Amino acid sequence: MLEIVRKAWAWKPQNGKPQLYVSMIALDVSGAYNCVDRILLLQTLAGCGVATWFLRVIHPFLSDRATVLKLPQSVSDPFFVNIGIPQGSPLPPLLFLFYTAPLLVMLAEEIKKMKRPYVEVHVFSYVDDTYLMAVSPSYEENCSVLKVFHDLIMEWAKGAHLSFSPEKSLVIHFQRPVSMAKQKSDQRKRENLGPNDMPKEKPKVEPPCTLLPDIDELKSNPNCLQHEKLLVLGLMLDPKLSFEHHLTLIEEKVETALRYQLRISGANWGMTLEKTRQYYICKIRPVISYACAAWFVWVKKGGLHCSLPDGQIARLQKLQYKCIMLLSGAIRGTARVVLEKECHIDSIEVFLYRMSISFRAKSLMVRPYAFWFKDGNHSTYFNILNGLMINVNSTQSISRFDYVIRQSILMFC
Repeated sequence: MLEIVRKAWAWKPQNGKPQLYVSMIALDVSGAYNCVDRILLLQTLAGCGVATWFLRVIHPFLSDRATVLKLPQSVSDPFFVNIGIPQGSPLPPLLFLFYTAPLLVMLAEEIKKMKRPYVEVHVFSYVDDTYLMAVSPSYEENCSVLKVFHDLIMEWAKGAHLSFSPEKSLVIHFQRPVSMAKQKSDQRKRENLGPNDMPKEKPKVEPPCTLLPDIDELKSNPNCLQHEKLLVLGLMLDPKLSFEHHLTLIEEKVETALRYQLRISGANWGMTLEKTRQYYICKIRPVISYACAAWFVWVKKGGLHCSLPDGQIARLQKLQYKCIMLLSGAIRGTARVVLEKECHIDSIEVFLYRMSISFRAKSLMVRPYAFWFKDGNHSTYFNILNGLMINVNSTQSISRFDYVIRQSILMFC
């Protein structure tokens, strides 16, 4: 999803090629599991080539279900719940994905039929969350394209007995980031213009887009347009992909986890240092590193346009320092590097860099006949999926491998 936005921003408007803009609408199914038509689900599974014996297993799983309500000092009699898909196991999300698979197939066919120059439509779906992303030379065209595909989704939902929550439909227009110096310069130019004056050149900093697709549900909900942030699968996005709001969300979650820990342990009582270190590594640090491959784009020496600024790196360092200080009971004012060394904890930027690079490397599949091996040696085989365990026979192969990895990292960023 973010790769599409960054590719559109990297598109250079030259030789008749227009500048590209990206917009996205988020849709949410209301009562997703309870509204599933079980007969239609079994038909969809059969159409996907699922074995007959598995269909016979799924059928009783979906039918003849009973439940009991347990209240304080009372328990109800069992009663049947013969609607939708049962929840509480890993199987229901998979069944719902199969149930909505025809929607993705239908949208993919419609995207192939679309013949608009410099216009792209991308669809993302995760269980009951669906995201439509449009890329075109203007925000107006994005809104028209989003309306067309939104109507297709609503038409399909009627046949599938699903309904989308209009109050949960959100729209965001991504805006190309610029430096603070350019923002102040354009602001001064706007202030110096008279009421009838026209700017000599197009401002480098465009105001936020306030357009909405021509959809009745969105017109009646003015709060659907997200100017500042939008939560997508736990990742807080903003129009300029600065991830300031996501870092704020991380800080709030970490503060909550620290308050829970301080209720059962302190500087001189409670758990040992080994246990508090384990609590931080297993409980708190995963909160910080969640989806870091998407938002942690960092190069120490600079030179990368989308790299996180030093101020955000300092926020992450301060956050980890606070956690280690409270959990270890160290004296206030102890150097951050000393604390990390004594507790055997990596610095947060190194840890996030390692996590993000390993994730990006896992999406690469290196074959033994790749172009950087001049002789195509069969004995030299490595797969980045296996933790970057590399077995090469020459220093030239190593240098070529390192070059390809660096180029791939920049591509994914």
